Amino acid sequence: MKKLFVQILLLNVLFSFCNSQLQGQSALETAKAVLSDEFDNAQEFDWEEEEGEFIATSFTEEGYIEVIFNPDGTWQQTSQNLEYQSLPEGIKSAVKKLYPKTPKYFDTVIHFQSAEIQKFIVGFETETETITLTFDENAKLLNKNVEEIEDGF
Repeated sequence: MKKLFVQILLLNVLFSFCNSQLQGQSALETAKAVLSDEFDNAQEFDWEEEEGEFIATSFTEEGYIEVIFNPDGTWQQTSQNLEYQSLPEGIKSAVKKLYPKTPKYFDTVIHFQSAEIQKFIVGFETETETITLTFDENAKLLNKNVEEIEDGF
């Protein structure tokens, strides 16, 4: 009787393990299908699983892209590095209005998108400051962070 009970218990554990593996695989396949719908070059993305989430990353002509999916394979968020020229005109105008001497080089230009929010992060340096500006999709300034550059001497 004990032997039968142990065998049933082992079979139950085995079936549970196989089921969880199949669910994980189908969630990954769901995530890959969603990515294919959004990006023509979806086959060029690298995949990893971290804390149950699926993370797809790629370097494209536009820059680095990271797409995160929930454990069930549904889309959670996308973060993409952009060229400054690719920003919406409203955001470029807002940057120019805040900083008329807009630099030619930007350290950071990121487009972040989730179901709750879409924002653009623009970072650059002046002669004396490091500036990071965060805008919503309507070019409304959400956050402005200014740090003084310390002399290295």
